[in-house]
Amino acid sequence: MNDDTNISRMLTDQLSRLLEASVDAPLLAKIEKGTAGSALNDAVAELGLDMALVPEDKDGGGLDWSDAAPLFEVLGYYAAPVDLGEQIIAQWALAQAGLP
Repeated sequence: MNDDTNISRMLTDQLSRLLEASVDAPLLAKIEKGTAGSALNDAVAELGLDMALVPEDKDGGGLDWSDAAPLFEVLGYYAAPVDLGEQIIAQWALAQAGLP
């Protein structure tokens, strides 16, 4: 097992624990009504996972797509009402374009 796989597992475990403790039917109902959600977005943002695919020399996690895939699986499993998946892709695209 390589270091990226270990890092991927640790990051995935962090995200899974957070979502397991936070996402439930009442929260999803509140979000659908537009009355909740920012606290969960803030907690997810604090994990810094949006930079998972950004190269390490650009202050990212340096993971490749196969190592980041479990993060997307966890987001889907919990039907996570956050935009982390989009943020990961956006940060990767910006890094590929050489933009901050």
